[in-house]
Amino acid sequence: DKLAAIRADVHAHWLKDAEKQWRDRHARANALAHRLTTLNQAVPDPGADADSLWDQAHVLLDLKGDKNLEPLLRNILALRPDHAPANFYLGRILLDAGNHEGEVYLERVIEADEDVLPQACAILREHHRRAGRTDKILEVESRMDRHEKDMVASRKERSEFTPGDVLIPHGLADDELAKLHETLAADPQLARAELAQKQMKFFPKQKFYILCVHRWQAWHRLPSTDQDRVLVNRLSRAIKLPGRLLVIPPSGSYKSLAKKFQHLPGTEIYRHASAR
Repeated sequence: DKLAAIRADVHAHWLKDAEKQWRDRHARANALAHRLTTLNQAVPDPGADADSLWDQAHVLLDLKGDKNLEPLLRNILALRPDHAPANFYLGRILLDAGNHEGEVYLERVIEADEDVLPQACAILREHHRRAGRTDKILEVESRMDRHEKDMVASRKERSEFTPGDVLIPHGLADDELAKLHETLAADPQLARAELAQKQMKFFPKQKFYILCVHRWQAWHRLPSTDQDRVLVNRLSRAIKLPGRLLVIPPSGSYKSLAKKFQHLPGTEIYRHASAR
């Protein structure tokens, strides 16, 4: 005899909880639809602009999911075959539909960015499971195991420095180097700086920069590790490079690493005009 009252009470609570979620979802859908219209009007010929097409695809993913997205993704890849997100989503859509062509697109993403391998392999494994390809499943799982072991070794490689480490040229583009030079020149305590990369055995596409910074030091004063540390911390926060960055002083525990810069040409990227 209390069932009707309980049902009415539960229904009232459900309405209260669901109303805000549905209103938020409706508002988000309207905002995405408006952005999609804006994108369509912003570029005279969006079909010739891969970035504009990807903006549209990204909005459509939020608004409608994968539905009818394949033609747009193919247009993006026709303009820019190495577009990683378009390759990833097209590969996933094709494999979900049972189309083996999707493997090609996921392999492109893995080749460009090793960090995507676990996600891509999970999709490949599910695709092979639906197709009953036990041999392919074992291949994918073996690949994921090797990747995990390489990740452990890579983390160790990025956190340790040994006498056997090899430095290679920094490889920065002129505009990146100019921006870095501007940041370094703004620090009044910096006399000169040297930059190189650590040669990586695991995941060599992931760049690891080492910046050796030399503080102004009066000839009659003893070296100060505390002041070196302050300079290192300040520049570590100020500098942004396309990869990991370690800023070191030329002394202390990094002294042997700093000496390696002397044997690699082109490492000095900044010298104050007054520095001898």
